[in-house]
This record gives sequence, structure tokens and C-alpha cells, in this order.
Amino acid sequence: MSDLKKYIGIYDDALNLQFVSKIIKKMNTVSNFEAGKIIGNNHSRDAKGELSEMRKVDLFHLSRSDKSLTNVYFYNFIRGCINNHLREYEKIHKGIGCERITDITILKYKKQGKYDYHVDHCYSIPRTLSVIILLNNDYEGGDLVFNLHNEEYKVGIRPGRLIMWPSNFLYPHRVTEVTKGTRYSIVSWIL
Repeated sequence: MSDLKKYIGIYDDALNLQFVSKIIKKMNTVSNFEAGKIIGNNHSRDAKGELSEMRKVDLFHLSRSDKSLTNVYFYNFIRGCINNHLREYEKIHKGIGCERITDITILKYKKQGKYDYHVDHCYSIPRTLSVIILLNNDYEGGDLVFNLHNEEYKVGIRPGRLIMWPSNFLYPHRVTEVTKGTRYSIVSWIL
């Protein structure tokens, strides 16, 4: 496990608590979260073609062309944060070969929210690196867990913590079921 674990970059205080607080406050007022879906074809689908049992989470996509200037500000700030840590990650792990950040999405895991083991790279979206930024810790469950050669590695919960890792088949990961409260996080990928 140790060889794989060294490619999981953990950066504390990537986002300061004041900024994190602003995001959560704003997300508590957002009414247009959408249900999370799964890209891929190796799973059972329900009548609507969705994989609702594997992934239970609500999504809010940030964009630089959003009508809300606050959301544009969030997008740009988070993108800058990810870029800064990507440069750090690439100094340690040479030859990663990343080109651009794609998607910055805020995730809202309510009670019973979860995402079973999966990998982020797929044929239709060939992601190189995955990023999660944890926003809060006032919930129970909702742990980020990696399965590294059949050994589980749980990343501790800390607001503002950024986790970056290869999106490939060597890094299956999950978010355990939230048993109390609401878990907020940001996800992004680098191609």
C-alpha cells in the first residue's frame, strides 16, 4: 500500500476557513442542486438509466460563465487553489502530464448520502488526476476511503483540506454513508 499511498497528495489549509464558510453559507441557500449520476457502463441501472443506489449525492456545478458573480468568484478562487497545488504535486511526481482542469463541482451529501467504490478515469472522460476539497466536519460518516491493494486507507476529515491523486484503476475510492448532518465538498478533475 505504501507505494500507492505516496501518490495521494494531502494539502491542509488549501482553502482558508473564512472562504470555506462563505461557500457553505451560499450553498445552504441554493435550490438548484441536481442528483449525481455516474458515467460508465459496468453497473446495473434503474428504470431511468441512473445508478442511484451506488451514488447518492447532490451536485452544484460552478462555472466561470455563471450569472452569479459570487459563483464566478468561487470558481476562479478554487481553480487557482487547485492549480497551485497541482504545481506542487507535479514537482514531487514528475511526468504526470496534466493539461487542464475540468469541472469544479460542489457536492452535498445529506443523511444516507454515499458513493460506493469507483475510479474517476473512464474511456469517455480520460481523467489524469482527481481532486477533492473537504469543506466541513460537522457530520458523521462521509469518510473518503481508498482501496489500495485490498487495504483501506481513510483520509482524515479537515475543513479546507485538498486531496489529489491519480484517477486511474489503482485508486478505487468511496465516500461512506453519511449518518448524521450534511457533508459538503468540492470535486474536480485534471486531464
